[in-house]
Order: sequence, then structure tokens, then C-alpha cells
Amino acid sequence: MVKLLAVLWLVASVALGLDLRGRDSILRSVPATNEKSSLTLLYQNSLNSTDDENHVGVILLGALAQHEIGEACEEIGESMVSFATIEKHVDEFMSYFSYLVFSGGAGPNQLYYTRDGVLAVSQGFDELSLWQFGRGETKLPVLCTHTSTEHTRHNHGRYSRDTVSVASEGNTYVGLRDRKSFRFLGIPYADPPQRFTYSGLYSKKSQTIKATEYRSSCAQVGRGSEDCLFLNIQTPYIPRRGSTNGLKPVLFWIHGGGLVEGSGSDPLADGGNLASREDIVVVSFNYRLSTLGFLAVPGSDIRGNYGIADQIVALEWTINNIAQFGGDPQRITIVGEFTDTGSARVMLESSPAVGKFHGAIVVPEIGSREGLGRESDNNATYGQYLKPEESYRIAGQQIFSAAGCTGEDLVEQISCLGQVPASTVVGLDTVARYVVQDGHYVNTRDSNEVGKEHGSADVPVMFVVTADDASSRPSSSAQHKLEIPKSALDVKDGIAQGTPDHELSSYDEPEDIASKASDTFKQDTTEFGIQCVNQVTTFADTSSRATSPSYFCHMGRSSAESGPIGREVSSAMAEFLRGAPMLSYFRLHRGNQQLPLIFGNVSPRRQVRDLHSVQLASAYFGEFVRSGRPSPSTEYLKARGYLKPQ
Repeated sequence: MVKLLAVLWLVASVALGLDLRGRDSILRSVPATNEKSSLTLLYQNSLNSTDDENHVGVILLGALAQHEIGEACEEIGESMVSFATIEKHVDEFMSYFSYLVFSGGAGPNQLYYTRDGVLAVSQGFDELSLWQFGRGETKLPVLCTHTSTEHTRHNHGRYSRDTVSVASEGNTYVGLRDRKSFRFLGIPYADPPQRFTYSGLYSKKSQTIKATEYRSSCAQVGRGSEDCLFLNIQTPYIPRRGSTNGLKPVLFWIHGGGLVEGSGSDPLADGGNLASREDIVVVSFNYRLSTLGFLAVPGSDIRGNYGIADQIVALEWTINNIAQFGGDPQRITIVGEFTDTGSARVMLESSPAVGKFHGAIVVPEIGSREGLGRESDNNATYGQYLKPEESYRIAGQQIFSAAGCTGEDLVEQISCLGQVPASTVVGLDTVARYVVQDGHYVNTRDSNEVGKEHGSADVPVMFVVTADDASSRPSSSAQHKLEIPKSALDVKDGIAQGTPDHELSSYDEPEDIASKASDTFKQDTTEFGIQCVNQVTTFADTSSRATSPSYFCHMGRSSAESGPIGREVSSAMAEFLRGAPMLSYFRLHRGNQQLPLIFGNVSPRRQVRDLHSVQLASAYFGEFVRSGRPSPSTEYLKARGYLKPQ
């Protein structure tokens, strides 16, 4: 039990120049800055959004002299924390103090300025004392209130009290804070791109950039524009201007969508919860997609991989600027989502990217399965890197023709395509979606080639698969046994006949046949097309010591309520009104079901195990970003207060 010792006395507030009235909120017309002090947002985030109202956040300012503290909290639109607030939430405050010591942000027996005096924390975190204000110039960290209750993904940019500005590389970025993180949204990391031209770092200087709202996604079917190269940051910490103390590891998120859709502003992958819970900085961004990002035309200057180049430019911007936002440029982990693990694989093998990051998470890898007699090019899209000529045969003249650029002269066709609206180009029936061997960003054939001899980055890697990763139904009813393994494995009849007969048993009802067919499809496709490839790649990585260490992670819980084509995940029960989460199949149907677990955004929950699952998944990813290992230590969990019931 924590002991709370009584206040002895206070010197007159007037003599110290302190305003101890503790206003609920202080409106400001200008953003807060980090010019005088660092800002750390402390919040005991259980990832249970329904319980947020019962927690109190704190803004911890870096050490200030006593004569400075009267206005310090007011300058960020807050007031100093009262001892009564600490008493009411003593367990949370003890977790804050414990982790600050564990992480090196405070020393044993640390003292803090509060509204009512100097707070002393015992080394064992079992006793708090309140001392009188002194008359010296001792510099101590300051505890300020944190009254923002705005939720993470909505209501951006409507208020000035919660805005904060950061200067970096000659520009000023005005972001905001919500309940759980500081947020800088819609930052231009590159100059507006020219069509079929590689992007370059944002070049303007002396700009004040409003970073309180997401900007346009890159052009894709139904939305987006070509002016789309924007980046987002969620961070729990902003260092004092010019300081590199206390920088946090960085998760660099490459969104999924098969290289034809998606954005860095996907609400399922919002980084606020993960940054808060795991004390890391999360970066997400847009990159060019579809034909605008991946068209390659042999014999011309259109060499392809423009979207990959955008990713590397975003990484370079992050390296150059992230320290000012609290991130450590020497501890960046790239994470590629689902089909766009092809992007993460490119980073692992691309000479312009190797050396710019320090860990990688591949979620999940898709293989080419050539040894099984692959008939279609679906997995080749992400399992192999085509030559430009191969890509052009699949998505070259077909694009020009569909766009109405039918001249015989290639230069004229390219000029014509350059004038077609972006929305039309990405909406054609045929689009370019292939990473190609362009000779600069990509030089290898197979994305599963590993080893130092292939030039792979020698960094820790974690390969992640899910229980039903290939959760999509066969295109037909597939009532014949042989159609199922053939469809699932994407192989020839002779190989399909080798699949055991017991995969499909006899069912009287057509819906039962279709159900079993769908289940078998997912099982075979997941195991052969995804899990097997990841297991082999992990073994090869470890054996070659190209990435040391390598980890293989299998996730088997779902946040889904329905499967493909509306099929229910599981039946509702009296105790599980939203479906029983322990039943099989449709577990983690790709991004829309896995992302909430990874980023801590599962809501609503079906049972307490959902909360435990999201806490565990976030812990694995967070710890890998921090240390290159997926399992957090007991000491870390204890220091954060995560071993207590939440």
C-alpha cells in the first residue's frame, strides 16, 4: 500500500510567483512549444476504451527552475497537478513514476513540482511525501494536468488549446494532442510528385505546416489524388528543442492494400494507442499506388517502382526529422502489412534502403509456390519481382489501350497517358501492381531470397502469419473435391489429386458443402501459400545468419464478427452476444481484423479475453520495436504496471 504523507507547510504563493488556483483549462491562441522544456504525455493505457474516463493523464515537463513553474503549465494550456489528484489516482501515478525510473527518464527518489508543493517519491514506489516549496533555484520536472478528452481518430483541428508546435529542418509543424498521444498529421515528406517521376524530399523551408488533419490518400479507385505524399506521427514524447535525450524507438508502418489501395490514415492502424501503451513513436504515410506507382515501360524513362521510391523517401524524411518528434533515428523498425509485405521485403533487400532501419516485421509473407505448378500470377505479384518486360506484357499496352492512348509511337502513348486524369488511370480494368527489377531499387528475382550474399539487411526480423490468413471464398461453389485444393493451392490437377480425401466429408445440405469448401480453401491456401513460406524463410534467415535473430509469430485470435460475404464468424450466445471468439475459422481475416489487435484499436470487446489478446499482440510488436525481441521482460511489465489487473 502506498503511504501518503501529509503536507507540512507551504510558503506564500505570492512570494514564489505561483498561481495555485488550478483552473480547469486555460485557452490559448498560440500552440504550445518545446522551446523551454520537453513534454511527456503520461497515460496508463489499458487499451480498454470504455474505461478511459476513469483514468487521468499527465503532461510531464522537463526540469525547470522554481521561478519558471508558475507559467510553465499555463503555457501549454494546463495547470499544475494537485496533490488531491495524485491521491485519487495514486496507483496510476506510481506506475508513471516507476516507469520513468525504469526507462531512465527519472532517478531514484525523484522530486517533482506540483501545485501544492514538491512531491517526493520513495525508491520502492510505496511512499509519497509532499514537501514545502523551497526558495532556491533547484530544477525539477513539473507535473501538469492533461485535460484533453478528444478521441484518437476524429475531431481533428477544431481547437487551439491542445495544439503544439515542433521545429525541424527549417520548418515548423503545428500538431495536436489528444487523450493518449501527440499527433502530427498530413506532413509533406516529399515535394508534390510529377507523374512517372521519382519523388524527392520536401524542399521548402521556413514553412509553418498545419499538421492537425490527415491529407489526401494517393489516387485509387473512388478516392485520392496525385498530391498525396504525406506522413503522420503519433508520439508520447517531444524533447526540448535541440535535445536528443530520451528518444523513443520508431515503428515505420507501410500500409497494405495490394499496391493498389490503402493509406497511412487507416483508422484501424491509428498509432495513438500503440504509441501510448508501448512508449514508441509510430510513423505512417502514403505512397503512390496502382499504375501511377508501379507502371514500367521498357525502352522508356518509366522504370517502375515509384511507390517503392516514395517509401524510401518517407524513410529518409523520418531519419532526418524524427528526433525532433521524440523518435530515435537509430532505432527504426519497418513493418509491412499483409500483401504489402512485398514492400517490407524490398526494403530488406534494396541497397537504397539497407542501413536505414534496424529491424523489420513482415505481416505476412506470400510465396510464389512455383514448385507446386503455379498457374496464375496472383502470388507472383508479391512473391516475385518481375522483369520490366514481364510486367509490361501483363499491364502495359492494355493500359494504354484502355486509356485511349492507342497511337503506334510509344513516346506519344506515354505523353497521352500523362494527360489522362489520375482517377481514370487507377480505375481502368487493367492496372500496374508489380514490383519490378528496375536495376536500382530491386535487383533480385525472388522476394524470398535471403542471406548476405543477396545483400539483405542484417537486422532482426519477425515473420507473422494468422490462423486463417487466406480468408476468402472460392469463386465457385466448389462442391467437387478436386476443385478445392486446386483453387486453394492454385496448382494443376495432378498435384490437386494428391490432397487427402478427408479434407471434405459428405454433407447433406448444400450450405454445409459450401461451408466446408470455404474452410478447406482457407486452410490449404493459408498453410501452403503463406505459413509454409514464412516458416521456410524464417529458417533460411536464421541458418544463413543474414538476419539475426529471426522470429516466427502465429496469431490465432480474431476481432471479426463476420467472415467473407457476410458469413458469421460464430453464433451469438447468452454470454457472447457478439459471437464466441474461441470458435474456429475466419480468425484474423487479413488487415481489417488483424490491425486492431496490433495497434490496440479493438472496440467493442466480446469478452475480457479480447482485451488480453490485444494487450498481448501490442506487447509483442512494441517490444520487438524496442529491443528486436518479441517478448517483453517481467521487469518492464512490472515497471509499467501491466502485471496488475487491468
